[in-house]
Amino acid sequence: HTDAAAWEAAEREFETAIDLSPSNALAHHWYAVMLASLNRPEEALRMIRRAKRLDPFSAPLNGALNGIETWAGVPQAERARPPRGFEIDPTNANGRANNAVRLAQQKKCAEAEKEMVEARALAPNNAVVQVGGVGVHWFCSDSARARAALAEIERSPDAMRKTVYIAMAHAGMGQVDSAFAWMDREERWGMVDRFELRTSPYFARLRRDPRFEALLRRVGMP
Repeated sequence: HTDAAAWEAAEREFETAIDLSPSNALAHHWYAVMLASLNRPEEALRMIRRAKRLDPFSAPLNGALNGIETWAGVPQAERARPPRGFEIDPTNANGRANNAVRLAQQKKCAEAEKEMVEARALAPNNAVVQVGGVGVHWFCSDSARARAALAEIERSPDAMRKTVYIAMAHAGMGQVDSAFAWMDREERWGMVDRFELRTSPYFARLRRDPRFEALLRRVGMP
């Protein structure tokens, strides 16, 4: 849980960091992530776009930019297409996994599977990579393999460190109750977890459920 005073203190620290080092892209990036988590889309957009100008070729930063613009409803035509994470850095496992899911959504399944092989080779135990593999199976109409892959992640010894991503997979597969059940198990809500909870399109259907507001209150998000 994070109370209002803690959020205010964190915001002051970000502002101080930026005052001391106006060209620090990382400070702008993480301040934008926090602003998005606090449901302040216009401020988050301004901050992440400022970060982008400071460091245009950061793969994580471009990922956050895409997430914030999508969540804030910025029309595709108004976006300056950022290079994707895998284009900036072919060794970025998250970028390769996200690209695999994107290809699967386009039904380019052979390409998606090839991209997932690359992602797994880079980081086989990475939560984004593992859940991305579930997404590739799901979007390529192999629901049995998707469910089996997700069950394997849930049985892994470090599953409790991946609860938000496991919940994301359940939500993407339309299993809303299971998604909430996994999020109820999360005890250490980090900034990235909160950011995903607020912005991920896979949680869109959960945001219409009364349980979502209760979850936000439990983790200290307005």
